[in-house]
Amino acid sequence: MFLVEKKTWIKSFVICSPVVALAILFFSKSSNTTPEKDSPSLNQHSINPPTKMSFEDLPSLYTPLHYKLLLTYLKTIENSSPNEDCSSMIKKSYSNGIILEFRPSYFYPISKEIREAFHNGGINYQITGQFPLYYGKDAWLQGINVWAAVDYFSRDGRTSGLNNKTKLRIIPLTLGLKFFFPPLGTVAPVNFYLGTGMKYFFVHNYTDSDFVKRNIDVNGMGGVVETGFTTTVVEHLVFDVFGSYSFRTFGPPNLSKYPAVEPTVMNISGINIGGGIGYKF
Repeated sequence: MFLVEKKTWIKSFVICSPVVALAILFFSKSSNTTPEKDSPSLNQHSINPPTKMSFEDLPSLYTPLHYKLLLTYLKTIENSSPNEDCSSMIKKSYSNGIILEFRPSYFYPISKEIREAFHNGGINYQITGQFPLYYGKDAWLQGINVWAAVDYFSRDGRTSGLNNKTKLRIIPLTLGLKFFFPPLGTVAPVNFYLGTGMKYFFVHNYTDSDFVKRNIDVNGMGGVVETGFTTTVVEHLVFDVFGSYSFRTFGPPNLSKYPAVEPTVMNISGINIGGGIGYKF
């Protein structure tokens, strides 16, 4: 059996997208380019904004990587009418369909005792789905999605002191909301989000020892906060990068049959950092 401390922390995650930097680079170079008098002018395409800009109009100084990452952005511009406002174009980049994802991540427990017994955490697997609840009417809130997920974490380890074999299994069920925002108020092909929800934990701990309770099973409600971004560079294919903090502390188990063992709380709070791939219907 392992000992768990009572401390709880909440850490924030700020995940920045390289796509934003590339988009800014594109506009800054385009705006600072001054064509010579005798050479073809880029102003032929942008004398009096707004006018459309096609994918082929990009200057040759951009690499194939620039082209691929900015393809979704350019399609958004090309498919918009000359009088279409920014908020309308932003709505087109919002993943407002039903999304099903597979999201592996690394789970890092905040408890020192759990980290020592189970090698600083391990891989967590999650299947998650979301569907749109609200479609944003302005450029700053693209939408609100209902978010549901099931996780699976299992790790073998050794107890401190007696060095007995032990195993920890955590299966949480999540239900919450995700709020989607465009990066810096632009139409870049990524969507930042903040999520929060309830998380119901099912926890099993086994310890191979005659001096402690071999099997401990507890369950109860906790919570989770999450931030990250998604992108749909390929149609229907969603990529997700995220960080989250989940929290739950259980009271000490009933150890009346083991008077020599001091009961302690079980804190399974921790941090997840990972990515995912999914399909948008």
